[in-house]
This record gives sequence, structure tokens and C-alpha cells, in this order.
Amino acid sequence: MEDLIDSYFNYENVIDLVEMNDYKGAIKEIKIHINSSSDYGVLAFAYLNCGFINIKLRDYNSAVNDFSKAISLEGEFDTLIGRSKDISLNGRSNARYKCDDYKGAI
Repeated sequence: MEDLIDSYFNYENVIDLVEMNDYKGAIKEIKIHINSSSDYGVLAFAYLNCGFINIKLRDYNSAVNDFSKAISLEGEFDTLIGRSKDISLNGRSNARYKCDDYKGAI
């Protein structure tokens, strides 16, 4: 439960950074949380968010890697609470498309 409480605290900071267009700062904040968490669900959500922020930064290769990590972690669960596994798959597909990896996007 403490890990979940910490994740809400960190995401408030991340949201503030994103609202200030400090995307690199937001990723840095998420990476700090990634290094301190061992909960697969929390980690999958963190990588999912990094993926979308990296898309905002137009760092599509990093986005593909982040979405892939999220997909791998989400594979540990039959279902996710509050979101679909399709979000990570769709994000990775879009990032691959932006990298001109059309076959990988499909």
C-alpha cells in the first residue's frame, strides 16, 4: 500500500511538470520512481507514461522502448484495473510508425 501512496505523490509532481511543458523533468521524476519500486503494476504504468512523454519529446525510439517495457510488465497480469493493455500496444505501434517502422507498427 505504501508503494501505491508514493506513486500518487510522484504523479502529482509529474503532472505539474507536464503542465509546465517540462517533459524531461517529468521523465526524470518517473525514472526516480521506477528505480524505487518493485510493483509490476506501478512500473508498467510508469513506463506507459514515459512512453507518451517521449512521444511529446519526439524521442520515438525511447517511446518504443518504454512501451515495450510496459507491455512486458503488463504480461504478468490477466487484467489491469483502470486501463486496457491495448493502450501500451497502441502507443508502441504509433511510436514505431513515427520511426518509419511501418511493418513493426502493424
